[in-house]
Amino acid sequence: MASGKKSLRQIIRKKIRKNKIEVKGNRFYKKAYDYYINHSDADFNPTFNIESNIEQRVNSYTVRSYIIDTYIEHILDEGGFTFDNPLLELDPYNAAPLSALMVFNTMKDCLVSYTVKGQQGAADYKRELNLATTRHKVPLIGLYDASLNVIDVTLKDTKGQLLAEKTIEIKTSAVDEVLKNVLTREKDEKIRIADDEFFLITGGFGGTTCAFDNCGNLRFALSKAPHPYGVSPMHNGHFLYVEKEMRRPNYGNAHSVITYEMDYLGRAYKTFKMAKGTHHWATTEEDSGKLLLDTSSYDDGHLENMISELDPENGKILRNFSMNDFFDDTYVNWHDWAHINSFHYIPGDDDIIVSCRNIHTIARLDLKNKKIKWIFTNPLFYKGTAQEGDVLKSEGEIDWFFQQHGVRIIKNDKENHKLQLVFFDNHTANRRPVEWFDKGTNSNLMVVEIDEERKTVKQLKRFPAQLSITRSNALVTDDYKTGFAMCGNLADHVPGKRAKIYEFDYETGEQTNLITCKRDFFCTQIININVDSCLGFKLPKEPRIYGDLVQVEEKERVPRLVRMGEEAESINKLKFRIFDDILQIRCKDHRVKKVVLFNKEHKYMLDFTDTKQESNIFKKQSYYICIPLDRLAPGKYKLGLKFKKDWYKTVYYIEK
Repeated sequence: MASGKKSLRQIIRKKIRKNKIEVKGNRFYKKAYDYYINHSDADFNPTFNIESNIEQRVNSYTVRSYIIDTYIEHILDEGGFTFDNPLLELDPYNAAPLSALMVFNTMKDCLVSYTVKGQQGAADYKRELNLATTRHKVPLIGLYDASLNVIDVTLKDTKGQLLAEKTIEIKTSAVDEVLKNVLTREKDEKIRIADDEFFLITGGFGGTTCAFDNCGNLRFALSKAPHPYGVSPMHNGHFLYVEKEMRRPNYGNAHSVITYEMDYLGRAYKTFKMAKGTHHWATTEEDSGKLLLDTSSYDDGHLENMISELDPENGKILRNFSMNDFFDDTYVNWHDWAHINSFHYIPGDDDIIVSCRNIHTIARLDLKNKKIKWIFTNPLFYKGTAQEGDVLKSEGEIDWFFQQHGVRIIKNDKENHKLQLVFFDNHTANRRPVEWFDKGTNSNLMVVEIDEERKTVKQLKRFPAQLSITRSNALVTDDYKTGFAMCGNLADHVPGKRAKIYEFDYETGEQTNLITCKRDFFCTQIININVDSCLGFKLPKEPRIYGDLVQVEEKERVPRLVRMGEEAESINKLKFRIFDDILQIRCKDHRVKKVVLFNKEHKYMLDFTDTKQESNIFKKQSYYICIPLDRLAPGKYKLGLKFKKDWYKTVYYIEK
């Protein structure tokens, strides 16, 4: 190398140190970060080639996971850890405090299994890994909090012959206080889920995400709360985590614009930037692997009325399905007219069962042809509309539901053209009052069977529970022995009893258990963690960050900016930070109207006035608005913004 010429690695080191990226977390992450900036030959620059006098600089979960995984690969390359003397790291990604990682090398391909010894009445928790390798990164999931966890680990060859076994101990600290003693069982008996299954409770005002075994013991937790709608399990064994504090303003609850694909170790595989943001629900198409997420149309003045299909390999939006295109305009008379809160995809048919809360409607939609196949609700609701002929006829008596949540298919009998659905009937009608509301004082778990050939619906089960005014969901176990009514937001509650989970004998309807929840939640799901989903991960050349946010637009000039004014003190209290390659400003909803970045050659603006707040519930919320910097031309830019009515200069600059 010529004298005086700096290598890419030296340039990266200098930029990282100059920009002071925050390296918070456990000691393992700090070691990984130090290795990356001082020894790694990776070409990826965690500063994204951005310099600024903004003091707070943070990296996303995906970037941090990439740095940690680079370090783990380095450890395996060195080969310094063996099965007898492995590297054990609790919470290696600084996201899941009850998960750990065991790292070691073997001379030949081997298989690992382990058993977390049961505590506090719970059975042993057994996991088998099906990846034969010499480079072992064993995910130890399902640890107890504030406990000495005893774990038996076995090593076998590819023919199943036992090679070695050992017992390890991992001491966990007490989790955050908000997660302590979340569940209280009314009866001293196990919840009716399998020994290797957990209740995953997620979302709510506190955004809590944690999992419990059938004895009510905490076995998984996320240390950082996601969006109040929680996380969404995926069919590949991972889950989608939606950032709580990075949002896009809209007509109501601001939508989150940053979503991660994560596993139960806390590793983030991908970041999805979503210009329209996302809200209540997400799932994967089982046949294609594509993602379906709740979004909003925005451009026509509506929100929470659309489902978007996203390619997980590049973050591109492939298709959008607005409810405005399926229904006539009878009820399209306010911003949040539909309010999609859950859906279930039907593989092979390219259809979806959707729950629209604000029109008391469950419907099957043909996504390919954008047509309604049927609607399930009181026929009076669609009388005289274009959808009147799509409404299913009731077979026997139906107890009508109102503002329902959590629709889920529990049986799809294609041969006989019958579907069985379970859902949670919140039984409130404040958002869309109707004459036939019976003023019932209970919420209900409901199960119905739909004959799609005859266009009829029959009520199979209805189990009453305490009134839960919003959110919530219902489940039926695969063996049809147990039903759960997950009351996530009780109308009448006392401190420490914010939500309840009712357990019913499915055949008789008898309430067999009642679990009180200290925290409210959005939904509860039964999960069986697939530890294999944490394996076989090939480290990419750089973190996988996909998609786009709403982009800045280049302008010919910027408005006249002032340093002082009656709102100048408020400007000084705003929080500025750089998150990967995004400028973020924390403010109350719709307070910052526009942002400009400018120099003599280029002037960019991002306008946040395409929506206005229509709800008193959400207008006081604070969050980070996002100004992407990836498309700025190289140069040094001053930063200005319009706060409420006036334009102001800031002391900050961005240099790219």
